[in-house]
Amino acid sequence: SRLIPGSMRRPDAQDERGRTKPLRMIARRTDGGEFPVEVTSASINPEAQSPGTYSGPYEDASRYSGDELLMIVIRDLTGTVDTEAELARSQRQTEMILRAAAEGVVGTDTEGHVVLVNPAAAQILGHRASDLGGRELHPLVLHSRADGTPFPYAES
Repeated sequence: SRLIPGSMRRPDAQDERGRTKPLRMIARRTDGGEFPVEVTSASINPEAQSPGTYSGPYEDASRYSGDELLMIVIRDLTGTVDTEAELARSQRQTEMILRAAAEGVVGTDTEGHVVLVNPAAAQILGHRASDLGGRELHPLVLHSRADGTPFPYAES
């Protein structure tokens, strides 16, 4: 157990199966270059398994001294980190364009609930943008009939 890094050994960092949540770190190549990685670990305890079910590197679980075994998976995130940074940049740019647009822009999900609204659309609809999220768009944009009954969606 003393050979296992402390952060991988902490019980509060593990789920019910003994696996840790993915942890992002910086790793170093043999040439000294650094790169981003995601590290995940899983405890492998042959004694906790039913007899005959352990399929680790040794078929005979009795050969283990009882020390904790740990499988560590390291995944290179070089491309992933670059993609995430580009996505974040693109999202910021889209948000700036929507905020600056003089036209009202409203986005809805497949059920017609508002998921995106820019300040111009909120002003046109007579609401604050923060109050429109999740509301159904249909009653916000269609007037009622002269007698006060709602205008049917099918007729809009």
